[in-house]
Amino acid sequence: MNKYYKQQTSVTDPSRWSTYFDELPNDIMSLIGILDNQIAHYKVDILDKGISLPPERSHEVDSRYAKNMLRAIVTHCDDSLLTSKLRAQRLFGTCRDGGVLLCSILRHKGIACRLRYGFTHFGMDTTKPLLDHIFVQYWCDVTSRWKTCDPRLSEEKMHRFNIRGCDPTDLADEQFYTAGQAWLKVNHDIKAARAFSGLRLDGAIGLCLIRNLMMQDASSLLGREPLMWDAWGYALRERFGQAPSEPFELSQLDKLAKLCTSYDIDIQALERFVYEDVNLRLPQLIRCSSPLNGDYLYAPNNRCIDEIIAGIPEEGRCHYAIA
Repeated sequence: MNKYYKQQTSVTDPSRWSTYFDELPNDIMSLIGILDNQIAHYKVDILDKGISLPPERSHEVDSRYAKNMLRAIVTHCDDSLLTSKLRAQRLFGTCRDGGVLLCSILRHKGIACRLRYGFTHFGMDTTKPLLDHIFVQYWCDVTSRWKTCDPRLSEEKMHRFNIRGCDPTDLADEQFYTAGQAWLKVNHDIKAARAFSGLRLDGAIGLCLIRNLMMQDASSLLGREPLMWDAWGYALRERFGQAPSEPFELSQLDKLAKLCTSYDIDIQALERFVYEDVNLRLPQLIRCSSPLNGDYLYAPNNRCIDEIIAGIPEEGRCHYAIA
């Protein structure tokens, strides 16, 4: 399994920008700090501070691929990744993008790692709301186990937000939930799911978020790391905020959660299970709801979108209607 997660995916492949990784250290905490100086979170670091994001750069939040992110970073400042960048020189992205780049670097160095989709408490404070978040799990040869790190939690951020009692390179179990763990914890209970709805405190939204993130997490475990606003299958069957309630869907999601939370994840079993359910497997067409660029359609295999839609039965096309 470790060999499987040492391989670059189409998402994490740095392409010709891999040479920028050669001088980087192996130390996880150092890499988190380096990436923190290359990426500005479009909301937390920009919009929430009252800073305007240039419209011509809004596409950066949808970069998707490591090579696209690296191209943008190098375009803004063609310098070593060891050089701290000004805010305007950084990629405008998300926690997912930091995770993708960290995975890209670690795999370049022959370290097994994988992107995980789930939740964490704001500021790692268990008294505060749970928010959706992306983590990186990497294999530690010294301890012979998977460790979970937060690709956004640099030493600078820990100091700025006064975060204590936390090792960003080896998070404790109570400091993060994968989406599968969250699904099993709430056990279809809408009241319990409120805890996973962020500041909304809405159980139905909580269940939707958990389901969507769990589908994304499964896709990532199978080597296809989606954007956090990609949606397909079960995520499109009801409007967002309408809790999943159909018995077969709930049963399938229960099984998916167990497959995704096993310590030694059975890749073949997970891939077989996902592939056999048309509402779980990654389709030819994904609906993206970008916070900056609105709704759009994305074809993972680069096929013509109009051609794909033409092959979708009439009753299923409503899911892909873009205003």
